[in-house]
Amino acid sequence: YVVKFVNNPQGQNVLFNECMGTELYSLAGVSVPSWRPLLMSEDFSSQNPACSISTRDGILSPSPGLCFGSRYLGENGGEIFEILPGSSFLRVRQRSLFWLAWLLDICACHSDNRQCIFLRSTDGTFGAFFIDHGCMFGGPRGDPKEKIIASRYLDPRIYKGLSSNQVRKLRRAVGGLNTELLWRKMDTLPEEWKTESARLCLRMCLDNLSNSKFLDDAIE
Repeated sequence: YVVKFVNNPQGQNVLFNECMGTELYSLAGVSVPSWRPLLMSEDFSSQNPACSISTRDGILSPSPGLCFGSRYLGENGGEIFEILPGSSFLRVRQRSLFWLAWLLDICACHSDNRQCIFLRSTDGTFGAFFIDHGCMFGGPRGDPKEKIIASRYLDPRIYKGLSSNQVRKLRRAVGGLNTELLWRKMDTLPEEWKTESARLCLRMCLDNLSNSKFLDDAIE
């Protein structure tokens, strides 16, 4: 697993944002690694010093408690890439999902560039898996400001043109989401992850997803 610790120095909402961002993407049919809460013990932390976090003030040891664990996709020997040359984008399957991911990020006030990793298949094509949702829902400190361009994938060449039919599908994919299911999922998270600002920013995201005018303006 790739782990985010409970005392992540980015901010108090990182674990909440990671899991709810993963759940939102999964509900919309966008590929994400599976996740689960993992218990960090004092023994594990002391026996694995490489897990320590480098900060401006020195080395920070992980606090014991429940962490966010994202399944590592390269565990079975598959080749994974964080960056692809533009010439390889034609071999990325379902590139239209990058548009859907961008629209979801706008609704969720994602405050950083969208990140994904590419897993190469035996036929030479790539599957895109969207990762690192800690800056969704207003970011790690819960500041819900719209940052439309900031939430785009860094290389805009990944976005191929959309037909009018694809735009309609994009609108339906987001407008038809069961937002109540996401809210119920939030209730199952560890209590220490659910800060007041995180709850508020998630509610704003769900309101945006249910707001036809907001979606139409974002798509336009």
